[in-house]
Amino acid sequence: QCISGIKSGIRRHSFAIVLGVVLLTALALRLYGINWDQGFAWTPHPDERMVLMKVGEELSLSFPPHLSQLLDPETSPFNPRWFNYGSFPLYLLKVVSGALSCFKESLAGSDMGLVGRGISVLFGVGTVFLVYLLGRRLYNRRVGLLAAIFLAFAVIHIQHSHFCTVDVTLTFFCTLTLLSSLRLMERTDVRSAVLTGICFGLALATKIGAAPLLFTVVAACALYCFTERGSLSISRVKKAIYCLLITGAVTALTVVVAEPYIVIDKGTFLTNTFWECREARGGEDVPYTRQYINTTPYLYQIWQMVTWGMGPPLGVVAWGGLLFTLVMAFARHRRGDILILSWVVTYFLMVGSCHARFMRYMLPLTPILCLMGAQMLFVGRDWLKQRWGRPSLHHVVDIPVGVVIVSSVFYSLAFVNIYSSPHSAVQMSRWINENVAPGSHIAKEHWDEGLPNLDAYPQTALSLYDPDNVAKVNCIAQQLQETDYLVFYSNRLYGTIPRLPERYPITSRYYQLLFSEELGFELVHFTTCYPNLLGVSFVDDT
Repeated sequence: QCISGIKSGIRRHSFAIVLGVVLLTALALRLYGINWDQGFAWTPHPDERMVLMKVGEELSLSFPPHLSQLLDPETSPFNPRWFNYGSFPLYLLKVVSGALSCFKESLAGSDMGLVGRGISVLFGVGTVFLVYLLGRRLYNRRVGLLAAIFLAFAVIHIQHSHFCTVDVTLTFFCTLTLLSSLRLMERTDVRSAVLTGICFGLALATKIGAAPLLFTVVAACALYCFTERGSLSISRVKKAIYCLLITGAVTALTVVVAEPYIVIDKGTFLTNTFWECREARGGEDVPYTRQYINTTPYLYQIWQMVTWGMGPPLGVVAWGGLLFTLVMAFARHRRGDILILSWVVTYFLMVGSCHARFMRYMLPLTPILCLMGAQMLFVGRDWLKQRWGRPSLHHVVDIPVGVVIVSSVFYSLAFVNIYSSPHSAVQMSRWINENVAPGSHIAKEHWDEGLPNLDAYPQTALSLYDPDNVAKVNCIAQQLQETDYLVFYSNRLYGTIPRLPERYPITSRYYQLLFSEELGFELVHFTTCYPNLLGVSFVDDT
């Protein structure tokens, strides 16, 4: 009887048990190797470096002696003076690191990056739980659980949870806003309106890129106006407008509270925002976005997500789920499908058309794509079971679900395996210090990261992104003549410049001669770190 009772309890709580295992697994994958770049004075991630620099240098937890100084953007210790991203994650990092410094002083200084990465981990695991709640509310528990499994093992989500940046935090608040918007669509009461406004406001205070959520909030109120039979209700319209106004007011108030200096220092805010918009749309010719020249909008992002961000099986299912949900929304007019599509389609149309096509921009869509893919698999599975009707074949239709899960687990484990060894730049730095004579001249490429711990070696930067002309050729030639070793941190330049031969005919030829060892330099050492597991490596060698 005791054993029978235990079995009965396990069956009754099986979803909670599996969900708990999924969340713990997601936590482990995101915590593993969190200090993966040990040895760097500053992180090699440029956005993480800027966040840490602004929090460490611009923000202070001490109140000024006069309250009026808080309202002066020039003297206020709370003004980050940088609005490329929202201020809320900066304040959160400053407060949490300051509190933890009571236990270890370096957590508010040299180890602040670890605190920021820990915050990203918590928001990342929180998003896994949110996608389960969203799936359970939209469809059923099994869809929510499968979507949570997909997101837990989604490599793009694991990767960015290892950075002290705002992308994972943004994804959390975008997903939370969708969940509260679903509640707003179903009830449209004051409590739901306030909750949605707070969530939306925090998303905007994290990054202005959350602005397309406005369409989702409006869609939630608009969908409430129609009864279950599809007829428009005037009383519902009045209630929806009232709640929409409350949501708007609470959103604005939340943004001002979480990011007050967008109002107090609105000049800097507008300057930073307009610059970011121009850069993203291709209005500014900056070197670090030239890698996206001659790439196809929308298709490029889809390909990158399928190939690297999720892996082909999960990637195909996720984007296929988007198409499936579009078809089902038109065929069955399910309000929940329409609501989440209002976010995914609007955001993808806006971000997908940008010239800057960093894969992390797709991160806020990842939870919902996982959810749509999970729903598609279960609908297809149930349809096949009904069509075949033979119990002996029922388990066959579970094979696609199992293939996607197993492949995602394998790819994620292969990815986190890169954290089991020191960062390749750290390995290269150690090799140089052990094998290169001190005082040797080392040249690196500009607009790329450098190597740590090379104080014993004079270094110079090759301005290879500059326009090809006689002055550039003479300068590079002179630098090469004085150089003993060339170091490439990544393929950022040599993977981009040869793709633009019309713009860089001389530099493209330079790389051809250099890599064929016809310029007097020969390859003496290299180190790489690709996702690998059980002898299988995922190699992308430009």
